[in-house]
Amino acid sequence: MTGTVFKEDGNDLVEVEISYETGPKVPKSYGGVSGGALWELHVELDKDLKVFKVNKKLHGVAFRQSGDKKRVTANAAALIDGIVETKIIPTCPEASA
Repeated sequence: MTGTVFKEDGNDLVEVEISYETGPKVPKSYGGVSGGALWELHVELDKDLKVFKVNKKLHGVAFRQSGDKKRVTANAAALIDGIVETKIIPTCPEASA
């Protein structure tokens, strides 16, 4: 997945083009994913092709798709990190762990 970070109305956003090189299904639309997490997953397989490790990175929270339905725009992860640091951790100390 590749992404372009930009500002819109003062907000940090990221637009990602989804790669389907290894995926079995290509959705016809991302409609209905607004508010859902936009994750990048890297799956490592052992010699028997069984999953033994999954690395994940949160890119943001999706809220729109491009007209050609190949790209999804999300709030950038830095915005989410800022919300966690300034809003969640101060009110919920166990969240800092």
